[in-house]
Amino acid sequence: MTPLEYLVPSRTRRRLLAALWEHPKGLSMRAASREAGVAYSAVHRELSEMAQAGLVRSRGQGRATLCAWDRRNPAAR
Repeated sequence: MTPLEYLVPSRTRRRLLAALWEHPKGLSMRAASREAGVAYSAVHRELSEMAQAGLVRSRGQGRATLCAWDRRNPAAR
């Protein structure tokens, strides 16, 4: 077990965190789903929870919602 697996037991959340880390300008929810290799519904749920925790920020761009790390939060650095 890696330290990340210990700290973040959810495989979906780990994959999503890695996808967001690799794209600092943000990803649409659909792109995050493809990048992380997980279902759109799981991405939507996880990003909503991460936004409530202050780890990610989201903004509308056309019909898409872009999500990215909120680098102002010390936990997201």
